[in-house]
Amino acid sequence: MEPQPEPSIEPQRIRGKPFLAGNNANPAGRRRRKDRIAAHVQDIVVEFCARHGRKPDPSEIASIGSLALNMVNRENAPADSERSGKLSKEIRHDRKSLGLTTLTRAAPARAAVPLPTGYGAPK
Repeated sequence: MEPQPEPSIEPQRIRGKPFLAGNNANPAGRRRRKDRIAAHVQDIVVEFCARHGRKPDPSEIASIGSLALNMVNRENAPADSERSGKLSKEIRHDRKSLGLTTLTRAAPARAAVPLPTGYGAPK
């Protein structure tokens, strides 16, 4: 008689639908997207309040939500795709309609070392 190989203990493959409808293997996947959108909305509202000195009205909140969604979608789009360019254009349009187009720029950098006198530097 031949020796019987020992049965290996391997997890059984789950067939069919192992998760209930609405529950998948990564329930946090959808929530993370919503969290990113909410974070963008919060940042835009803070910027809006600082710029205009008031809270946004309901129509502006709708524009802010659209802007945040486009920002999250652009993060996920490939950089060289047509979709990314289209989303960038929509983001610029939404920011312009909210009055958030001008960016604050840093002051120009000064020379770290003062120029010596006698070489064209003011006395």
